[in-house]
Amino acid sequence: MRQTLISRKDSVVITTVEIISELGIQGLTSKEIAKREKISEGTLFSHFKNMNEIILAVLKYHTELDASIIETVEKKNLSSIEAIRLFASIYSENYENYPESTCLINISGMLLHQGELVKKEAEIIDKRIIYFRILMEKAQKSDNLNPVIDSRILTDLMIGSFLAIVYRWRKSDYKFKFKEQVLSTLDVFLEAFKKY
Repeated sequence: MRQTLISRKDSVVITTVEIISELGIQGLTSKEIAKREKISEGTLFSHFKNMNEIILAVLKYHTELDASIIETVEKKNLSSIEAIRLFASIYSENYENYPESTCLINISGMLLHQGELVKKEAEIIDKRIIYFRILMEKAQKSDNLNPVIDSRILTDLMIGSFLAIVYRWRKSDYKFKFKEQVLSTLDVFLEAFKKY
């Protein structure tokens, strides 16, 4: 069973993501988490102060994942294009291995009036976008991508494509190979905007 392999807090984080993926944020309740964890709500709240702390733990997990991915890309000392491909590859592989986590890509709209949670989620997304933009700018400076096009536009186009693929993948009930689709789209993007 999962509980014998990981801590209760980690198990609650995984369960929380599964509930959000299945039922949306509106279906996330302490009762539902406790039921799936086969514990009482009192036991649940012996590990977490409140529901916000549970959601913050989920967001913290994604912050740590992002930091790990960026560190991996940076340690490789790759060309700018190879770094972009590795970044996209690791992200898409993580989502492919844990499809439920795609529900967290942009949950700020679901966290209305939850100031601390919205701020944390925005911080995570902003870091990803900033890092991807840095990779785009490096590719432009190294003459791999067209330097005339604003790096923000390039970043928005690729991230928008990624979000569209996530939407289609979730809507299809994860029926196609996500990583393959992301990397194929990235290759088209890099070819379309390369410097001639």
